[in-house]
This record gives sequence, C-alpha cells and structure tokens, in this order.
Amino acid sequence: MRELAEAVGMSTAALYHYFPSKVAIMDALIDETVAGPRRGTARLPAGGSLREVLHSAGAGFLAGVSSLAAKQRLEVIFLAAHHRREWAERYLSELSDPTEVGLTAAIAKVLPDGARGKVEPRWIAKQLVGSLLAYLLHEEILRRAGESDPARDAYLDQVVNVIAAGVTALSG
Repeated sequence: MRELAEAVGMSTAALYHYFPSKVAIMDALIDETVAGPRRGTARLPAGGSLREVLHSAGAGFLAGVSSLAAKQRLEVIFLAAHHRREWAERYLSELSDPTEVGLTAAIAKVLPDGARGKVEPRWIAKQLVGSLLAYLLHEEILRRAGESDPARDAYLDQVVNVIAAGVTALSG
C-alpha cells in the first residue's frame, strides 16, 4: 500500500481513508473499468446484419476503454488477475461474461439461417471481445503506453469482416 500511495501522490494514511485494503482498491478498479465497455456493448442495434451488430459492439467496447486512465486501470486488473484467482473471476464475471451474454443474444438474432446449428453465437462473441482485449493489451497498453493506435478503427473493421466472412462461408 505504501508504494501505491507514493505512486499516486498520497500518504498511506490518506489511501487507507478511502480504501481500507487492497481488495477494496481492486473492487473499485474493477467497478470503474467494467462500466465503460459494458455501456458500450449495451447499445446494440435491434436488427441489421451480423456485420452491423459486431461493429456496433466492437466500437462501443473500444469507446469504453479509450482514455489513458481506462487503459491503465485495465492493465492493473490484468496484472492483478494474473496473480489472484478471485480477481480474475470477478473481472470475468463482471466484464467479459455480461458483455458476451448481451452480444451473444444480438448475434443469435441476426445469424444467417444457413449458419444456425453450425456456428455458436457465444463463440463469435468471445472471438470479438477476445480479439479486442488482445489488441488493447498489445497495441495500446504495451506498445503505445496507453496512447490510442491510429489504426484502431481499421483493426475493428478487419476483425468484424473476417468474423462475418467466416460465418458466411460456414453458412454455405
């Protein structure tokens, strides 16, 4: 806690005033971090094409973690989740799983008839969210120290097009 207090320019006593433990700090970080992407994926189109649903979800997800502070929180959560299983479970249950549930339902509604029974909407949702998380971690957090990548929109477009093309090919 002392190192954390120094890093944020506070005394240890002041930090303990706001957060009585490391768990309380992680709870606050997770709460703040999951709010943006969940809001972004909650506004999915009611209809449209698979590409439109995936693009809307991806753009909303990325918008939810577009600030430097949001990326820094995400980085801390990834690191902490790697070391503490309970934080990994909380992160997954509060960000990844709910995001995928709403997205899965939206994908299921627009899935081409030929793909039903051949493609699992849940795995499509996981592919999109997983690829965006990997992109954020590698390209914006590690490589660019939190700065947004100018190719962010192009990356999203390509991921959406590849997933949609794969579903179309399997529909045939």
